[in-house]
Amino acid sequence: MPTEPCPNAEFHGKPHRYCQYCDWMEAPAAQMPSVGRVVFVGCDPAYNNGSKIAPAVITRVWSDVCINARVLPDCAGPSEQRTSITHVDTVDDLEGDDLNRTYRWTWPPRV
Repeated sequence: MPTEPCPNAEFHGKPHRYCQYCDWMEAPAAQMPSVGRVVFVGCDPAYNNGSKIAPAVITRVWSDVCINARVLPDCAGPSEQRTSITHVDTVDDLEGDDLNRTYRWTWPPRV
């Protein structure tokens, strides 16, 4: 890493998020829930083709951490509405007992 000031500092974040010269990187903006966005929810693997995690579409936003969502399981059955489910930080937090899995959601990983 260079010791002198970065000659590109005035352009950091405009429009790039990374500077090869000084290794500066802009932190991604925090995601905020809104109607229509996709999140991950925990679910019973017996009703989701063996997976403990299913996608869900946000149908109502109560706060930055509390939403209603329509679960889209990987099966031929009907979708399920979940109300007042709360945010957890990682997909790993969705694993656990049935009650904890059912009432939690998280963002899919950024790609």
